[in-house]
Amino acid sequence: MLGLYIWDILFAPVAGAFCNPFQIAPSDFRTSDFYPQRRTAFEQRLAELDDGQWAQRVWRTYRGKWGIANPLVAWEALPESLLELALARIPAIHWRPLFSRLLADIAHHRSGLPDLVLFPAGGGYELVEVKGPGDRLQQNQLRWMAFFDRHDIPHRVLHVTWQPS
Repeated sequence: MLGLYIWDILFAPVAGAFCNPFQIAPSDFRTSDFYPQRRTAFEQRLAELDDGQWAQRVWRTYRGKWGIANPLVAWEALPESLLELALARIPAIHWRPLFSRLLADIAHHRSGLPDLVLFPAGGGYELVEVKGPGDRLQQNQLRWMAFFDRHDIPHRVLHVTWQPS
């Protein structure tokens, strides 16, 4: 969602960010300079989450950029039906802190996000981290869980056990 929402900022002609037209991301994408170089644009964009029109921007980008490489968009994992559910069920009050945290340090905050987004038949959503036998939460996952708690973002850890056949 973030990649769709900030597409134009990500690919903006920032001095030194692009050396050739085939780059998948600006050269400073995973550096500490990425956010500060675009701070004003990011802050203005995040403010749009308050006006209720942000979903239109996401849809325009989705339809206009479908299939074009973006380091924040996994097209194969983002069918229209999933985008529709996410925009309908995840409130902007949750997107804003998620986007802000990711943008603050993309290199470190992209890892540790939960494995799944669950959209129950009764409405709402829940972020789900799946752990198998012997697997435990890593430090980056624990930091995300604490972040979700602070922002009242629904989440849980699902422990899977093997059943003998």
